[in-house]
Amino acid sequence: MAGHAVMLRRTLRWLAGIIGVIMLVATLYAVSLRAHAPPLLDSAGRKIIGGIATLEPVTLNGTQQWISVRGRSASLPVLLYLSGGPCGSEMAWMRHYHAALERHYLVVNWDQRCAAKSYGAADWERLAPSDFVADAGILIDTLLTRYSQRKLLLVGNSWGSMLGLRVAARWPQKLHAYVGATQQVSVQETDSLGWALTRAAALRGARAQDVEALDELGPPPYSREHFLRRYLSLINLQNRYGGTPRANAAASGQLRVALTAPEYGAMDRLHWVWSLKRGWETVYWQLAQERLDFEREIPALDVPVYLLLGRRDLVVPPDLAERWLARLKAPRKEIIWFEGAGHTLMVSEAAAVGAFLIALPIPP
Repeated sequence: MAGHAVMLRRTLRWLAGIIGVIMLVATLYAVSLRAHAPPLLDSAGRKIIGGIATLEPVTLNGTQQWISVRGRSASLPVLLYLSGGPCGSEMAWMRHYHAALERHYLVVNWDQRCAAKSYGAADWERLAPSDFVADAGILIDTLLTRYSQRKLLLVGNSWGSMLGLRVAARWPQKLHAYVGATQQVSVQETDSLGWALTRAAALRGARAQDVEALDELGPPPYSREHFLRRYLSLINLQNRYGGTPRANAAASGQLRVALTAPEYGAMDRLHWVWSLKRGWETVYWQLAQERLDFEREIPALDVPVYLLLGRRDLVVPPDLAERWLARLKAPRKEIIWFEGAGHTLMVSEAAAVGAFLIALPIPP
C-alpha cells in the first residue's frame, strides 16, 4: 500500500531527471537477461543441494500469476508473504533483505494480479479488492497440497496487511498464525490521522513551507480527480518526518534492489513501476470509498495474531492497529514494536523482523 506509494513517488521523480540515459541503459541491459530465480548458495558460494529456488507461473481463478519459492528444504514450513502496494512486487526485497528466512521456511512471494510479473492478469476495468482474497485462497490450497502441509504462516505488509486480515478471517484453519507488518485497520481514519500528525511534526520543526503544503493538500479523503497526486505529495511529506535518519538510510537502496533484480525481465521492470500507479488509482481508491474498518469488520480471529509496528510510522500510524488489537478476540495476540522505524520497517528493521519470524512457534 503506502510503502509502495513512497517507492512510486521516488521512482517517478528519479525517472523525470535521468530517463533519457539511465532507462535506455537499464532497458538494454534487462533485455539481454532472461528473468530467473537466483540459486540458493551456502556461505562458500556453493549451490545448496536439496534447496528450492523457483520462479514459476500459477493459475489462480483462471489467470496466470507468478510466485517465487525459496527454501533449503521442501519439508520446511511454508511462509506466504503478501506484498504491499496495491499491485506492488516485493520478490526482490524479500530475497535481498530476508535471506535468513530461507533456512527456516519455504518463503513464497506472490506477484498478485496486476503486480510486476502478474501485470497481465489484471482486468483493470473490473479489478476489485475481493479478487485478491479469492486468489489468495486458491494459492494457499495449492501450496498446502504441493508441500503436504496442513497450515502455513501468513505475513502481510501494508496493503498486504489489509488483504492478509481478510484472508485470515476467512480461512483461519489453514494458518499457523497471521503476522501484520505496518498493519492497516481503517483507511480513511488512518489517512486523516497521518495528515494531522505530519502537520504537527512540521509545526514542531518550524517548517512553514511544509505546513503550507499540507494545508493546501488538506486532510484526506481526496477526490478521484486529484487522488494520486495528492496522496503521493502527502506520503512524501510523511516520510520526511517519519522514521529516523538511521531507519531511512537503511531503506534508501530499495529502488536499486528492485529494478536490478534478476527475477524481473525488461517488461517486468516497467510494470513494477506502472502497476503501482494503476493499483493506487484503482484498488486503493476503492478501499477508501468502501470505508474499510477492521474494528467493525473483524472483531475476532480464530488464529494467533502478531503485529509488527513502527513507532514513528506516519504513513500508517500505529495507534489504530494498537486500538484494534486491544479489542480483538483471538487465541493469542501481541504487538512487536520497532521504536525508530517508519513505514519501511520490513527493510530498515529486516534483521529484527527476521529474528522474530524465525522464533515463532510453528508446530511440526
